[in-house]
Amino acid sequence: MNDNGDWVEGDPMKNIILQYYKRIFSAGTPGTGEDFFEGIVPRITQAQNEYLLRPFELDEKTPEYVTDLRPIALSNVVYRVMAKMLANRMNPLMEGVISESQSAFIPDRLITDNILLAAEVGHFLNRKQCGVGGWSALKLDMAKAYDRVEWPFLRRMMLALGFHGGWVELIMKCVTSVSYNIQAKVEEATEIKRCLTVYENLSGQAVNYHKSSICYSRNTSDEDRQSVAQILGVAQAPNFGKYLGLPSFIGRHKKAAFAYVEDKIRQRIGSWNKKLLSQAGKEILLKTVTQSMPTFSMSVFLLPVSVCTAIERTMNRYWWDSGTDRRIHWKAWDKLCVPKKYGGLGFKDLRAFNLAMLGKQAWRMLTKPDSLVARVYKARYFPKGSFFDAQVGNNPSFCWRSIMAAKSIICGGVRRRIGNGESTFIWTHP
Repeated sequence: MNDNGDWVEGDPMKNIILQYYKRIFSAGTPGTGEDFFEGIVPRITQAQNEYLLRPFELDEKTPEYVTDLRPIALSNVVYRVMAKMLANRMNPLMEGVISESQSAFIPDRLITDNILLAAEVGHFLNRKQCGVGGWSALKLDMAKAYDRVEWPFLRRMMLALGFHGGWVELIMKCVTSVSYNIQAKVEEATEIKRCLTVYENLSGQAVNYHKSSICYSRNTSDEDRQSVAQILGVAQAPNFGKYLGLPSFIGRHKKAAFAYVEDKIRQRIGSWNKKLLSQAGKEILLKTVTQSMPTFSMSVFLLPVSVCTAIERTMNRYWWDSGTDRRIHWKAWDKLCVPKKYGGLGFKDLRAFNLAMLGKQAWRMLTKPDSLVARVYKARYFPKGSFFDAQVGNNPSFCWRSIMAAKSIICGGVRRRIGNGESTFIWTHP
């Protein structure tokens, strides 16, 4: 199908495909953006530039393993060594340069932080029923995001952030060889559309409006819904749908919301039934593949007990049965989850593993209170205290309920350093 929506077949289809990829991998004509770059506040200091530009030393990149010398795609060993040395020098500065809303690929940040924030926004929109002004959340999909960045935009952005020209040239030598929460009004939508247009013109990026969507709070009028969606050129949606592979809103039917986890595991195990494997082979498959599949979901949500039980029954059935033959289950699953040194087989108790993964989120709330996700949850659920004093509260999101389920495990085993004692309560703190 061409850009006009007409169906094309035969030889003309070749030209459409060639033109499509030619537009992606060809340099465009980005705008100058003088006002845009002048408004950026430099974040790199003189001392940091001196750190970046210091002479390279031999011990900065000393290959120790065969994988350190393995070429990636079409990049050779020399290129890989150079790029790694530059990346290692920039790594300590990334936290101060990259926006805190970007949670992936930055040290001490987790991609699950964005999932927690998106879920909280979705919960807010769903429960927002009163008030004059409606609210909306815009979910944008970038078309070929990593293939469309214009090199002049990257160069000017690094210079505007305060990087020294010499360092920028080193980076350029290497590279050249979503959700916004807005008030649902026409004025705000027009400004968002203008900002997206400016961004597209300067960076070479393109918003895929066909895959983008907008959802509203319940108190948004139908007139505002249609006007805002028309201005932005996106479709209306009842919720975010899936964000980073996980549902952004969990309603009352928890089992139905997480049925996809159980279905994927059942399909994967079903594909193994025809394989003639020993018990050792089954053990490896169950531990390395099956038990790792729900890990991402368990790091954010507390899966219902029924879902965990169904998954364990599926694994238990595969462990004891042979192909299509049903056999006696000589041991219950909880006995198989006992560590091997105590007579079990070391399988995971999925409920306990789920709480352990959520405990990681609780630990981050407790030890990294300045992170974006911790500040958002603090403003919503414990504005006058710390995470240690937090309660479930009224009308909480499912993510918050999930984290609070693991709070007692984390807070029950911590000890407090007194310091000057001003923020320590004798009767309540451990």
